[in-house]
Amino acid sequence: TFTADVTNTTDKEIKGRLDIIFKTSTNKDVTSMLGYFGDSIKPGETKQISSNTSRKLKDNIIKNVSYELQTQG
Repeated sequence: TFTADVTNTTDKEIKGRLDIIFKTSTNKDVTSMLGYFGDSIKPGETKQISSNTSRKLKDNIIKNVSYELQTQG
């Protein structure tokens, strides 16, 4: 289980999802999972997301986590 606080730092309401990407120290992708923050997140609002994977993620392999917002059109 991966849990993170997500804050909308823009001045617009955001609808979409997050791709959570786990990477090695050399920035190679190991795995990714989806993170949902509900229908939307308002400017300045913080929500907690939680996502699960069946893949074992070892601390000695995962060195970076990045996020990509996938907005709804």
